[in-house]
Parts: sequence; structure tokens; C-alpha cells
Amino acid sequence: MADRLREPWHDEPWARSDDFWYSGKTTRRRFLGLTAAAAGAVGATMLVPGEAAHPVVTPDNRSVIFVSGRSGQQSLWTMPIEGGEPRQLVSRFAAAPGVDFSPDGQSILFPSRDDERKIAMVIICDLADCRPREVLPGTVSTRFRWAPSGRAIAFIERDARTNIYTVPVAGGTPTQLTHFGDRLIADFDWSPDGRQLVVVRTLETNDIVVLKGLRRE
Repeated sequence: MADRLREPWHDEPWARSDDFWYSGKTTRRRFLGLTAAAAGAVGATMLVPGEAAHPVVTPDNRSVIFVSGRSGQQSLWTMPIEGGEPRQLVSRFAAAPGVDFSPDGQSILFPSRDDERKIAMVIICDLADCRPREVLPGTVSTRFRWAPSGRAIAFIERDARTNIYTVPVAGGTPTQLTHFGDRLIADFDWSPDGRQLVVVRTLETNDIVVLKGLRRE
């Protein structure tokens, strides 16, 4: 506990709109607050106090959707950019990294889980009330994004994490999109026109180290 309390807080940028940058105070284990800074301005304004992370700005630049456990369960919350009280968007568990918007800006998807059946799932809902429209059970990944067509969801494969697959929104068999033979995929996204795919690939190494001459205290 003492180590956690000594951890320094630092600013972590998360999202931006046309006029604002959004960031939060965070350590490796905890996060606190969501701030907004106008482009070219000095300093930032606290937008959401308390627990708030992984914000995304709505396509109309009027609201921010973020992940928070302030209700006792980690779920999606929203509040206007101009300020106000945070409102719980959906009472379902929402896993990090949170929300991705459909190409038309009318729907969102987010990773969740079914605790009774003990399976992961992706939930799709329409804004603004976020009533679940589609549920894709058994889909596990570190990142989900809408495909440019809006008719499929792309995700990083669960185990190898070296390629990206797509699955129809209505359900069906996943189709392999990329065909890399090495390295791990950390993230990906499409260009604004939907014609290009940007992929962040990393190389992970593991070493076994033998230490000699150590004494037990």
C-alpha cells in the first residue's frame, strides 16, 4: 500500500476534439479526473473530478464518453463538454479501452462481459440512450473498432495478437484481415476516408536472468 501511495501522478493525454485536448491524472494503477485544455491555451480545466479514464469525444464535439467505476461497477459515463454533472450512459460493465464510434456517429461499441455465463462480449448500442442493439458473445480482444463500412467490427486476435480479424455486426464467422507472421499488434485504426489501415506493431522479448551470490536476510 505504501508503494502505491508514493507513486507519482502524471498527466496522460487520451483524446481530442477540434478545439480541446482531454487528459487525466493517473498512475500505473489508478486514475483521477478528466481535464480539458483549449487549443493554444495555458493550463487546463477540470471537466470530470474523481474516477474517469479512456475518454472519447462524440462526433458532434458536444460530449465526452468515459469509463468510470463511480457507481460501484465500471461502466460508461458521459457529460457535456461545456460542463455539468456526469451521467451514467449504460449500467453494463464496460472494459478498457472503452468506446469506439460507428462511421455514421450514431452508434457505439464497447467490450463487456456476461458474469452469469462467464463469457466476454461486445455490446453495440445506439446513442443517445445506449440501449443495447446487438451483442456479440464470446469475442475477446484487447481492441475493437468499427470497420469503415459500419457493417462489421474489427479486432485483434486474442491469443497470438499478430493479426486483425473482422466479424459482421449481425454475427458470423470472423474473417482474417491482415496476414502478418510476427510481432504483436498493440493498436490499429483506419484513416478518415477508410481506405488505409494504420497498425501499431511491437516486438516483445523475455529474458531469464540468473543472480548469484545473493544472501537471505
